[in-house]
Amino acid sequence: MKTVKNLFSLKGRLGVVKAISIYLTSYAFYLVMIFLTKTFTDIGFTMFSLFSIILSFMFLWLMITSSVKRMHDSNRSGWWALVPIVSFFMLFLPSYKGETKWG
Repeated sequence: MKTVKNLFSLKGRLGVVKAISIYLTSYAFYLVMIFLTKTFTDIGFTMFSLFSIILSFMFLWLMITSSVKRMHDSNRSGWWALVPIVSFFMLFLPSYKGETKWG
């Protein structure tokens, strides 16, 4: 349970490999959710649409926290995660060696 709690926390650091795996898993899950939502809404299951919206926000939060932790890992403020192009390039930069301000 501690690992799941840490995934959704804004504190701490996140390495390159873990960040990329979280992003790829989130995007794959999101694409599946889009397909299933389209399929089930066409046949009349509107509750599935509500469920998919809730899950989409959950994965959006996971992506935001991953970006913030990636910024922390490179010794930068998490606020830089709000700039998409910076978040993308920071994803591939190596981790900061040693202690950072954020852990």
